[in-house]
Amino acid sequence: MSKLRKIIVRVKLRIPHVFDVSQTEGDDLPSVVGELDGSVEGYEDLMSALKDVSPVPVAFEAMEPDTKGYFHRVDKRIALAEGQSQIQSVKTCIHEIAHATLHDPDMQEAMADTGDLPDRRTREVQAESVAFTVCSYLGLDTSDYSFGYIAEWSAGKETSALKDSIECIRAASSGLIEGIDTRMAQIREARGQTREVPLATRALQTRTSSTALLGPSTQQRHVPQREAAAQAR
Repeated sequence: MSKLRKIIVRVKLRIPHVFDVSQTEGDDLPSVVGELDGSVEGYEDLMSALKDVSPVPVAFEAMEPDTKGYFHRVDKRIALAEGQSQIQSVKTCIHEIAHATLHDPDMQEAMADTGDLPDRRTREVQAESVAFTVCSYLGLDTSDYSFGYIAEWSAGKETSALKDSIECIRAASSGLIEGIDTRMAQIREARGQTREVPLATRALQTRTSSTALLGPSTQQRHVPQREAAAQAR
């Protein structure tokens, strides 16, 4: 039986941005941010775990070349673009799960009267920061994509406003990491595997420490190519 572990995720960011289609949450791809390329160890099991921990259904479908995925706020489902690399699919899936977890329209409506409803830029920064943090925990380096994305969507935001998102990002990241660890352990147990340390329990990399989400300098900012009515990555 695995030992009880305490997961601590420290998040600090300065100024980090995504794509949108009506009634969706997702990310616009900045012109200088390239698609992630590479395979992922245990990809099928990891994607299965992500689908299980997601609060809404996840499925792949055909999309426009510059669209990686989206969370449909009305249908309450996540769509991922077919034909992406394994690491891009994992990163995008986590980004969209973060939207579904943190930015559900019902919750947004409930928060509207309190003045706590985050704007779109903040939502994108939060979702990509969660994706970066969780991927780093899994041993996946998404900095080439995440830093440019976060820098773009945070452009023009006050540092104090970004700091308000830190606890939100930390809590969402911790919840996802714990859920992934649990599900991966269940998958191994069902197969009769007894390996003590699953894919998702790799030690947090240095990138997830306080300086991890500072991203590139403020000079590395890119302008989104379009503003639709939703958000995709």
